[in-house]
Amino acid sequence: MHITLVVNPIATNVSPTRIRIVQELLQVRHEVSVQVTRHRDHATELATEAVAAGTDCVAVLGGDGTLNEVINALAGTDCAVAVLPGGSTNVFARTLGLPDDLRRAARATSDALASGWVHRIGLGAVNGRYFTFHTGVGFDAAVVSRVELHSRLKHRIGHALFLYCGLREFSLFDRTHPQYLLKVSPESGSTGARTSDDDSNPTDPVPGFFAIVQNTDPYTFLRHRPFTVAPAATLDRGLTVTSIGDMSVRAFLPPILGALANRKGVRTNRSVRRWEDLEQLSITKAPGSVLQYQVDGDYLGEAESLQFSHHPNIVSIVLPIVPR
Repeated sequence: MHITLVVNPIATNVSPTRIRIVQELLQVRHEVSVQVTRHRDHATELATEAVAAGTDCVAVLGGDGTLNEVINALAGTDCAVAVLPGGSTNVFARTLGLPDDLRRAARATSDALASGWVHRIGLGAVNGRYFTFHTGVGFDAAVVSRVELHSRLKHRIGHALFLYCGLREFSLFDRTHPQYLLKVSPESGSTGARTSDDDSNPTDPVPGFFAIVQNTDPYTFLRHRPFTVAPAATLDRGLTVTSIGDMSVRAFLPPILGALANRKGVRTNRSVRRWEDLEQLSITKAPGSVLQYQVDGDYLGEAESLQFSHHPNIVSIVLPIVPR
């Protein structure tokens, strides 16, 4: 089997030594060629070229952003993707059960490919771009944008930077005027998780400040602790969206802190609403606002509207069984 190893050399946990280790471990059973990214979206170009050349699998050594770029080249093809933890958080790799230890992850991936442990999974898409685990809209995207302004510090202090940027953005963010209007398509076949005292029509536009559209859960990890937002979001179901419509301290902090404490997800109430197993939904900019969004942890800028869709069984992924 031929593997194209796509490497992001500036990812947090990537170094020449680690690249060599992964290459050597994969070469025990497979033929391996290495391609190194040079700029943003280069991984998509390299993966597209690998598919055209007939590679069987593209392995990704980088963070979630590099993986997202590769996924966007492989979706709809028969070429498999293997995930290796090279970033600072590695949300999707850890969601799949891969260890942070690169040697163990590479061995498990090599064994899985040799045994044919490749499965088709579904992806979400926003405005034509696929995502593996989530898209964040509004406040969430503003925090990611601020983090990217301090990318050098991200390599040094990791999660502490996200905490600082989150607190900083919360103090500056416009929490009085909603950023967007969310609408669930009536034909999506959704199951709306609403509070018992919420009698609004689930297809009416819902104003909000902070939305997370998930293809799977957890939303992220804080060190080794998963931040679970919507446990029902899994790779074998449609999309799940959680929308927060009140950013006051009293309304915003309790559900967030509660989710961190009990790992059961962000509880819904009159200001926190959720819809599950969606095929389609849309988020449009509220009048006078700015609509920001990020995909799999990478800030993508501003938009007038965001159109979401779910695409089942669209990409092949290596799912190794890792010994405990």
